[in-house]
Amino acid sequence: MVANAQYGLFLDPGLGKTLITIKALEKMGGKTLVIAPIRVCETVWQQEAQKWGSPLTFSLVRGSIKERVKALKKEVDVHLVNPELLGWLFEYQTQWDNLVVDESSMFKSSSSKRFKTLKKKLKSFSRRYILTGTPSPNSLLELWTQIGILDMGQRLGTAFSRFRETYFFSDYMGFTWTLRKGSKEKIEDLIKDIVIRLDSNDYLDLPEFIETDVMIELPPKDLLIYKKFAKDMIMETLAGGEITAISAVALHGKLAQLSNGIVYNDERNPIPIHKHKFDALQELIEAIGSPTIVVYKYNHEKERIRELYPHVVLFNEGNTEDHVKNWNNGKIDILMLHPLSGGHGINLQLGGNNIIWFGPTPSLEQYIQTNKRLHRSGQTKPVVVHRILTKNTIDEHILGILENKNTAQTSFLNAMKQYLSVF
Repeated sequence: MVANAQYGLFLDPGLGKTLITIKALEKMGGKTLVIAPIRVCETVWQQEAQKWGSPLTFSLVRGSIKERVKALKKEVDVHLVNPELLGWLFEYQTQWDNLVVDESSMFKSSSSKRFKTLKKKLKSFSRRYILTGTPSPNSLLELWTQIGILDMGQRLGTAFSRFRETYFFSDYMGFTWTLRKGSKEKIEDLIKDIVIRLDSNDYLDLPEFIETDVMIELPPKDLLIYKKFAKDMIMETLAGGEITAISAVALHGKLAQLSNGIVYNDERNPIPIHKHKFDALQELIEAIGSPTIVVYKYNHEKERIRELYPHVVLFNEGNTEDHVKNWNNGKIDILMLHPLSGGHGINLQLGGNNIIWFGPTPSLEQYIQTNKRLHRSGQTKPVVVHRILTKNTIDEHILGILENKNTAQTSFLNAMKQYLSVF
């Protein structure tokens, strides 16, 4: 990183991306802007620096405008900010030497406002670095923005549409883009000099990682409700002549809700359909008999689980640092979190080794990152991931999507590993 002004660290969680970057910044000097998820800003960077005796000083930019301005005026080495504040930040100040984007997959969408905002200011930084363990959780298409942050289009081109058409081909609707033959290797060859890949399996002696599926079989009556609902909604969606991306997402969400037992109506009120997954959750927690993390997706699931377990601690309510400490000190029996709020930048490996997904997620990034809160250096027991699935529903389809994405990303990341010896 010191020798290269633009560089990407594609490192598995637990391999020290933050510490490596802190040590590099110490050697490079200058003022640094770190862009990271808010939880990572709050609980990772300053704590890691203190833990390892770094002389770097930090200021967290957040809160009211007055509080943000005050934080920016502090004479420190590193300013920390979450991507939601970039628009305001760059209107107020753009004077930093180094840019570090932690969890760069936050910028994987070329059409997102946050990427467009950052892209305009890239030239103002002398050095640019990206950090992530999941650079392309859905497709290699997502590399274009992240590599672009580093080299501003030098390797993969300055236009996303040209990059996509060069290395991918689409179905007739333009919804699905597939790699052309030989494109994977071409992309890897183009970026191999600007990224480094480290795999935790090569460097950490981690305990076993076990995935187990708890299959729920709906009684005929409830399965009939599910099938009728699915059929009616698909027919309603098709009434317009085709299934658009928006309607497909809506259909996917509704069927996932129904599979879990509760569906939102048009007024956003939760309508209970069945409670079989909640019954399975209770049985599973009782069988585990030790501190457990429960991952939820919808608010109605969160509230229902709270009814079942009034003592449950919700990660994103209250002081998250206290929640992390209490969990790791064995003071929390059930920690409930959403992968968007608790999936990055927190260490939970000391408090337990079981995690329950109430329903499957199609997001490989969320799945990997959330599970890695437990399966990381310091964990002494096998980590068991329990996935509660409803048989003959969209749950099985989502799991298939997840596995296909994992295969594609693993292939890409492994290809990056071979270039490690060069350095």
